[in-house]
Amino acid sequence: MLCENCQKNQAVIHLQTVINGEKKNFILCEECAAKTESQISFDKLFHGFLDSFFNVQGLSFGDNVGASPAKGERCACCGMTFEDFRQVGRLGCSTCYTTFGKPMESILKNIQGSSVHLGKFPKKYGAELQSKRELENLQASLRKAIETEAYEDSAKIRDAIKALSKAGDEH
Repeated sequence: MLCENCQKNQAVIHLQTVINGEKKNFILCEECAAKTESQISFDKLFHGFLDSFFNVQGLSFGDNVGASPAKGERCACCGMTFEDFRQVGRLGCSTCYTTFGKPMESILKNIQGSSVHLGKFPKKYGAELQSKRELENLQASLRKAIETEAYEDSAKIRDAIKALSKAGDEH
């Protein structure tokens, strides 16, 4: 398939934009995609999204939404500061997640509702995987309930685990 833009090169990139609720799809070659990418700065869009999100929350991006890193604290690996992250909108390396863990966790929870990525289930095995994940979550809840000596809760969770295990055995 040829590039929709130049009609010369082989198309290798599918670009979808959504502006004011209107979706537009483009099939582009690498050259035209690079030109389009320079026109649409992802960093600016992402940073603008974060700014607008925190402004809706009555904060500004990087405000003290959780435990804030010490002023001027730097990542031991890449040297990035939390202030650098606020300006750029992305972290420098994987060590930054450890260095700025607490404020990052609260930012992710505010944006996504959770700081844990659960992903999607494939259609073919979705029910099996979902019940397996639910069983794992119940087992973790049971351990917490036992640790906190919440024995009534732990009995309810134990019963839910048994019921889920029986349902899984029937399938």
